[in-house]
Amino acid sequence: MGFNPDAYLAEGSSSGFDPDAYLGVKKQEPTLVDQIPGILKQAATAALDSSPAKLTQKFMQTDPATMQKVGGPALPIAGGALGGPVGAAAGELLRQATGTAFAPETVPETPLGRAASAASAGILQEPKILNAIPGVSQATGKVSQLMSGLAAKAGKGFLKAGETASGVKAQDLGQAAEQGLSTYGAPSLKKATQIFGDALGPEGQAALKEKASDAFDPALGKARAIAADIGSRMEEGKPVSAIEALQARQATDRIISSTSVTDKLTRKSLYDWRSKFDDILTKQDGPLKAASNTYRQAIVKDKILNPTRLNKSGEPSAFLPMLVGHGMMGKGLESGLGMLTGTSPALWGLAATAGGSGIRGLNTLAQNPAIRQTLLQVLQRLNQNKQPEQAKP
Repeated sequence: MGFNPDAYLAEGSSSGFDPDAYLGVKKQEPTLVDQIPGILKQAATAALDSSPAKLTQKFMQTDPATMQKVGGPALPIAGGALGGPVGAAAGELLRQATGTAFAPETVPETPLGRAASAASAGILQEPKILNAIPGVSQATGKVSQLMSGLAAKAGKGFLKAGETASGVKAQDLGQAAEQGLSTYGAPSLKKATQIFGDALGPEGQAALKEKASDAFDPALGKARAIAADIGSRMEEGKPVSAIEALQARQATDRIISSTSVTDKLTRKSLYDWRSKFDDILTKQDGPLKAASNTYRQAIVKDKILNPTRLNKSGEPSAFLPMLVGHGMMGKGLESGLGMLTGTSPALWGLAATAGGSGIRGLNTLAQNPAIRQTLLQVLQRLNQNKQPEQAKP
């Protein structure tokens, strides 16, 4: 019988013998490009598992009794929102009907009890009647105060964490949260600057107009002279007018654009001075107040639209993307993307604005004593539903 190398290699692989290792052939480690298909497949699987269809399927597989206990209390609330007191009473009757079929322990035993529960749901939708009940307004007021205190503490923690992670100042994130999603409706910084110049009149419009002497000044001698003169006066504590701050801001922008990104110390100082000029422009009163507020809103919007973290001077970090790229080569794509998104001002800004709009919506609902009391009753019912389950051996 002749020697069969294919059979020998096959036998060697099954017995643990590695021909490549024996022959000294080096195996190539998978590169980042090689890993991308697997990463995309994992991401697609995770997206499908969290899709609305998949979540709905899982919800429909839930025990009907549990569904009734969790979703039933929402029926009177939904009925009240649609039809007032009558709708709330109808929603309670519907809750009782579904509860009788799936979770009888959540429904009053006697017809009188069921009727009283439906009537109470309707009464709770009428604020005048509800406030006339002794103790109701005081109790709901205390609940509102407690929730406001908790929200304030959580908000401060969020703003501090956001500043540390994204580089956006806490006061800027706070204003974004206060304005809500309307923050994104503010004009661009360039447009807000034009609005401010128009509010200053002909002098402001002239300051914003690019002259031939400015365009053909490659050394930026005029811009440096304006910024240095106004900056020196500020250091001496002398007053600076809005038009002067606008001129200095425009001059500083031109200097920044011509300064090399490798000259970090100079760029940091220039960004710091630009922030000082911006502070003057955003704190104007009288006829300039509206334009000043618009300018401030544009600054906040401009900061939370940055995709990468801001450094201490407010400039988008050039070092972080390089660091992330190095980390992606060492730890994989997921690690790098996680670092980018976790420090992105755009992500923190979206969280702040969406959270602010959501809290304002809840506060609006909370101003209605009927809704406050209904929510308290929902929590009480959910707690009562848990007690029989905990009592089971």
